[in-house]
Amino acid sequence: ASLAICNVQSNADKLTVPELLSKTPRDSVLLRGMKSSQTPMTYGDMIDFIKGGDGDLRKISASAESVVAYNVPPGPVGACAFLAIASQCTAVPLDPGITEEDAYDALTSCGVTLLILFRASNEEAIERAGQRAGIPIKWYVMDDDEKPAGSYIPESPQPISKGSTALELPREAVGLLLRTSGTTSKPKVVPLIVEALHLNSL
Repeated sequence: ASLAICNVQSNADKLTVPELLSKTPRDSVLLRGMKSSQTPMTYGDMIDFIKGGDGDLRKISASAESVVAYNVPPGPVGACAFLAIASQCTAVPLDPGITEEDAYDALTSCGVTLLILFRASNEEAIERAGQRAGIPIKWYVMDDDEKPAGSYIPESPQPISKGSTALELPREAVGLLLRTSGTTSKPKVVPLIVEALHLNSL
């Protein structure tokens, strides 16, 4: 697949995702659940989720060089997953309704090294594609009630090595790989750097 780095020039602050999140008071609400009874996730909750919490990708043996694909879960979990994954390594979100063949093409063309799948979120076709591609699969369970909105839990977390540094992509690193149809029949892979993601969210 052809690559074309998308960058945006701006005088905005050059921040990583956790640094951007930390600009807002920790107790400000970031995500609300689909159930009114669920506790909202605050900006502080999100930072803690990414750094040392259930969303810390060191718990599934990922590194800053990992290219991590995942089936996009519904609601606030999808938003939380994007922030958590794209802040630590290159994220490749996959439509839950994607076919096995399209998923296989996405996994191989994007150079995916790790596949995250959320239970009970239409993941079967992506799982088969990941198995065909020989990519390690890590499973997560969505937690609807006991934790803040958007939370999810790794099924088989690994202990974080003592003294290891939290994963945090620099602003110039590729945070997201998207596949677009473009003007040809074969999808193209378009990388977006972290800084561009921030600017497009403003």
